[in-house]
Parts: sequence; C-alpha cells; structure tokens
Amino acid sequence: MIHARGMTLLILALIGFIPLRDDGRSLLSAEGGAAVLASHPVVVALSFPNHERFVYARRIGETESSLVIELTRKTERGKTWYELQSKAPDEDAVYVLDATSLALLRSDVTTRSATTTIRRLTEVIEDKQVLAPDELEISATAPFQQRIRLIPFEEKPVYRLGFQGSQSVPGFSFALTVTGREKIAAGGRTWDCWKVEVGAKGVLGSLFGKSRYWYQADWPHILVKFEGPSSFPGSPMTRTELVSYSSQ
Repeated sequence: MIHARGMTLLILALIGFIPLRDDGRSLLSAEGGAAVLASHPVVVALSFPNHERFVYARRIGETESSLVIELTRKTERGKTWYELQSKAPDEDAVYVLDATSLALLRSDVTTRSATTTIRRLTEVIEDKQVLAPDELEISATAPFQQRIRLIPFEEKPVYRLGFQGSQSVPGFSFALTVTGREKIAAGGRTWDCWKVEVGAKGVLGSLFGKSRYWYQADWPHILVKFEGPSSFPGSPMTRTELVSYSSQ
C-alpha cells in the first residue's frame, strides 16, 4: 500500500504542483541559477527556434477554454536560458529553464479557482540528481511537455520518470513510452505524429489513467494534442489540441 503522504505527492506531481522551494524570491534572470545536470538528451533545446508561440483549444470535462504557450530563448551577460510562458483562464505561469536540457530553474505560477487565487514562487537552489540515460525528471507539467520534444522518438524509447524535489515511493513507478507513429486531425489539418504515453506501471496505471501526447513527427516536434486526467483519479479528462503555431 502507498501511504497517504506518498499518494498526495504523486497526485501533486501528476498535475505539476510539487513545490521545489518556495522562498518568496521573484524571477529576474537565469544568472546565478542552480547547476542542473542534463538527462542525456540526444538533441539540445538550443536547436529550437528563438521564439515559438502555440495556441491550443482546451477542454476540461465540459469546460472549454484556450491555452497560449510561448517559448523564448533569452541571453543576458553571457548567460542563455529559456523563458516559458503559459496563459489560460485558470492559470498564468512563467518558467525559467536551462538552455540545454529545459530543466526547471525558477517558476512563478498563479492559479485561480472560483474561490481562491494562489501564487507560487519556486527556485531550484541545487540539484545533485544524476540521471541515467533511461531516466527523465519531471518538475512541472508545462516544462515537461516541452522536454519530451528532445527525446529520440525514432528509437521508441522507454524512460523511467522521477519527480524533482520529492522522494520516490517504493513499489510505485512512472514511465514514458513512445508507442509509434499515428496520423491525427487537429487545427483543421492532418498531422503525422509520434504518440507518447505517460503513466504508472502495473495495476496502479489503471487507477490513475494514462496521459497521451502526440508530437509532430518532423522537427521541431511540436506538441499537437494531449489527452489525460486533469488531476486525481476520477477527475475530469483534459483534451488539448493545437490551433496555431508560429516561430521565428
């Protein structure tokens, strides 16, 4: 059995709300950020365009809304990093990411519900985790979805997943699997995509449900579609589809 605290951590990890460090610091620049170890990506993030803008149609249960994501490479005083901005009716977020691996350095996330608005400021002071070639680390949902773009899809890899800033729970493991190519319709056109599944292994996988991602088969492997549980088991399903994409 998984004890209550472990289950809570896992649920929070699934929806990207595990706090790494909350010390009230604001996001300024990537200078002086944590020393982050890359997880052996075959392609580094610096291969991405300087600026990308993604517009998605999103449906959570019966509620429809839009999601806008912008990924921008920034350089200041010889330091280079990525800034990832995510805007939706229920959440605004800014993530500062390592320029090579897209590992999280800092985040500023504001979530809104009908009754509560919460702002979380997070900074990774130090990360000594050494990842094996078949391991990936999850910090938050939005950066993780971008990080997947760097994996070697054509090799159909399987990765063990860990959650940054939390301890593993014995007997419980998550995995990312590239299942193959699939053509899907989104944004008024047909896309040739790599399909990726993320979820718990074994019996618990059926309890939590699988999250499924479709990435454009051609570079820069943009996320075209996502389907998965919005949070805890039994919560409404989320469906996100690409409406438009631009880069420069």
